[in-house]
Amino acid sequence: MNDITSGTIQITGLAELERKLRELPERLAKNAMRNAVRAGAVAIQKEARNQCPVSAEQHYLGKGARRILIKPGSLKKRGIKVKQVSRKRSDYALTFEVYYSKRYWYGKFVEAGTSKMAAAAPLRKGFDIAKEAATVAIKEKLAAEIERAASKL
Repeated sequence: MNDITSGTIQITGLAELERKLRELPERLAKNAMRNAVRAGAVAIQKEARNQCPVSAEQHYLGKGARRILIKPGSLKKRGIKVKQVSRKRSDYALTFEVYYSKRYWYGKFVEAGTSKMAAAAPLRKGFDIAKEAATVAIKEKLAAEIERAASKL
């Protein structure tokens, strides 16, 4: 993974929620954790989309048969995705990734810059700005998911 776009959020001090989570059946607890961590990743995704630059007019990328038309705002609207990339078996640790989709491969140039273009780094800026919002989203979603799972029992 590229160091420019990597970042980690560790949440501590959730003793009460952790106790309630461990009381749930394993399947329900894992689902609750996955949904909560995904909510945090989506908060970062939204902020990264807000930080993404938008071209003033449509333009072409590539040459010959691989030439594609890029419409203004397409990277911002559809190019930044969220997916779960790994799952530890212990302590319900999960990893989600906010990334540029393959179709919008040129996002890496927007992120890191080129010799002719300065770096805009929307993923990095989005992460830095939304860390606290992501933490709050994870805590709130986890509490809601625990309550929902407990009501199913």
